[in-house]
Amino acid sequence: MAEPVGPGDGWAALPGEQWEAPAVTPAVVLFGGTTEGRQLAEFLAQAGIPALVCVATALGQEQAPVAPGLSCHVGRLDRTQMVDLLRRTAPQLVVDATHPYAAVVTANLRAACAESGLAYLRVRRPAGVSPDEDQADQRTAADPAPAAQTFIPGSTVVPAPSLPAPSSPDPASVDAAPPAVVRRFAGWDQLIPWLNANDQVIFATTGAKEARALTRVEGYQQRVVLRLLPQPDGIKACLELGYSGRNLVALQGPFGHDLNVALFQHFQAGVLVTKDSGDPGGLADKLTAARQCRVATGLIARPADVDGVTLDEARQLIWEALR
Repeated sequence: MAEPVGPGDGWAALPGEQWEAPAVTPAVVLFGGTTEGRQLAEFLAQAGIPALVCVATALGQEQAPVAPGLSCHVGRLDRTQMVDLLRRTAPQLVVDATHPYAAVVTANLRAACAESGLAYLRVRRPAGVSPDEDQADQRTAADPAPAAQTFIPGSTVVPAPSLPAPSSPDPASVDAAPPAVVRRFAGWDQLIPWLNANDQVIFATTGAKEARALTRVEGYQQRVVLRLLPQPDGIKACLELGYSGRNLVALQGPFGHDLNVALFQHFQAGVLVTKDSGDPGGLADKLTAARQCRVATGLIARPADVDGVTLDEARQLIWEALR
């Protein structure tokens, strides 16, 4: 577990936490809590580049590598707090390796870097691809947004392609979910009518943060099974929303094909609700398990985020900029 670090005077520690300043001024502030964040932290340690790794939870801290030159900040930050942290640490580069669906965090971090005059690099996780996806029903061709440019001073500009924007289905024409189909939805407003068009058990892998959205499902208290991280606050929040305790699966992934099959079969699931988390999020294993179990899938599309670089490109750009 990486060593906790506090951003200095004026910041309050949570009860029982000890804040310590980094032993070495970080060249990079890395916002992670993801597979990419952990791998980049390991790369920075191996390259001898001092870094401050920022994660939202204690679970993220547990997964952060321990190495000389790496420090860790634990806790969620809003834009003002990000600006304060970046002002205190004054890194050469800020790397955003947060989750593809952490749109608010990414927007705040972009704004904080712009306000602080710091170079910003977004690491983008490749989207998953499903041969079963019924794209014709849920998406229409749209002009892609212009690809923004992600850069580091002194490096080559790396444009990234944009994704087609999902369209909203007509709730009046939503049919019951057929077995094994994969449909992509722009958001919960489009997905919920599809879920309410049948009475099958729903296995949702979207975690505690999306539990409130699923309360719009008819009979959600007994019909929706939630897979979430084993964090007491998240479990408590789900119980307070009325979810049945026997329908809360508190496990930490990634989850392989066989475990997904076993869970779908145990709960007699007819519908899987998940996000396009890509390979690091185990999307392929979820979809192949759903196909085997003849479970329909409602896939929530990613937020609009048209720029970014791959993990390998990020390693190369960081190396060129800071070595």
